[in-house]
Amino acid sequence: MEVLDGSAYPIFFHCRRGADRTGLASAIYLLLKTDATLAQARRQLNPRYGHVAIGRTGYLDSFFDMYSDWLAGRSHTQQLFRDWLVKEYQGGGRSFQVESLTWDEPRAGRPCGFQLRVRNTGTVAWQMRPGSTAGFRLGIEVFDPQEKKLPMNYWGLKDAEVAPGQTIDLAFVVPLLPSPGRYRILIDMVDPRQGWFYQLGSEPHEEELLVRE
Repeated sequence: MEVLDGSAYPIFFHCRRGADRTGLASAIYLLLKTDATLAQARRQLNPRYGHVAIGRTGYLDSFFDMYSDWLAGRSHTQQLFRDWLVKEYQGGGRSFQVESLTWDEPRAGRPCGFQLRVRNTGTVAWQMRPGSTAGFRLGIEVFDPQEKKLPMNYWGLKDAEVAPGQTIDLAFVVPLLPSPGRYRILIDMVDPRQGWFYQLGSEPHEEELLVRE
């Protein structure tokens, strides 16, 4: 929405095949900037353009299903869609809040351990599993003072279910902080079937870490 509001027109949408993500962006443009109906906009996600709603690509269609359900019989307008995007949409029911976060004293050349408590603020239960390829998990991205991303693993690989409104205590370790300086840490949850929560529209949690000699 911010890109569409701030762009100089005409603009050109593209992705790898021009079928799925391009269709999503085109439909959102029509809903925000034209008098197209919801049904007309959804035709941008159509087999004639190469879009087939099977597997992961079907989540794009579910985005508009959620908007349709929220309308609850009302007719779409540009302002209603804008209000839904800004005030109502929560990453497809996937959102979280960090309620507490502590860490060891960060020193260059050493690992640093973190402990945090996160609350499920969405509408979907988190089914967590020990395996690295199944279940919701904690995702961490660490950027050094030059904004280079450090190698990291997934965390929170435990057998648990976190219902909406519940909290869970998790921990992770940054294996090595190579040099002194200010590091940026991005903390997010990951749904293995759909991706990081921030990729679905939620906001990640970020912290700045001052690493000393």
